[in-house]
Amino acid sequence: MPAPVDEVHVLALLTRVRQARIDTGEIKTPQGLPGQTPRLYDIRAFKCAFAELGYLRRLAPAGRSGGTIATSMTQLVAGLAPLHPAWKMEGDKFADRDRHHRAVRRRLRDLQDMGLLRWHPGLDIDGEEARTEIELLTAPDVSVDELADAAAKLRAWKGRYGRALNTGSSTGIRSAARHGRPLSATERQRRGIARSRDQARSRREPSTTNSDPHFVAPPTSENSPSHDSRPVNDGPCGLRTGVTRAHVTGHADECAARTARNEQRNEKCR
Repeated sequence: MPAPVDEVHVLALLTRVRQARIDTGEIKTPQGLPGQTPRLYDIRAFKCAFAELGYLRRLAPAGRSGGTIATSMTQLVAGLAPLHPAWKMEGDKFADRDRHHRAVRRRLRDLQDMGLLRWHPGLDIDGEEARTEIELLTAPDVSVDELADAAAKLRAWKGRYGRALNTGSSTGIRSAARHGRPLSATERQRRGIARSRDQARSRREPSTTNSDPHFVAPPTSENSPSHDSRPVNDGPCGLRTGVTRAHVTGHADECAARTARNEQRNEKCR
């Protein structure tokens, strides 16, 4: 699991990416503002990057897979939606995915360009997208000047909006610093214990399903009920009886009736 990335480092990396996009013309001057230059620092983009990176770090299973996450776009949309007040979620996971998957891909692309992760869609045997694979990476190095500029901008933002960086926007992420900060050692330990208990409980509890076994041997001469291989005994009157109580009782009654008939015939003969 890569080491956590603090907010100053994240802002420095994001600023580096935005500068490169300004240089290539991908980020343009806002329309209607002649004479202005493209915005190098964007608090909304920073809050998205920092908070969503924190979510992905929580999604990784405590580093047991080396910071690699195998998920789906529907799960990512559902998991990230609580961060975004403006996202419309109607409960249909596929409709919700279709509505917001472009925004999720755009944020993954930003974090990938920042060098904080690699991601690509996983394909099934038919070549269709079946999952989303994300590998968290160690944060690239930044220069002292980049860190200093990012720290100065972050101080200015916090002086204006407070430590939570809540700008008053009804659509922006709230409390981004809380969502993005790494889990404490105590919280990691608590989650690990809870996960271990859940796994142990699932192993102890028997299955509650009533389904048949996956594989059932077809009837054969060895296991068919109609070919009982249990030993049989010759009972009274030469009748062959099985060893079960029901069979013995039925055969005994038949023998008694036959004996009574034989005695009646012998009495007539006398």
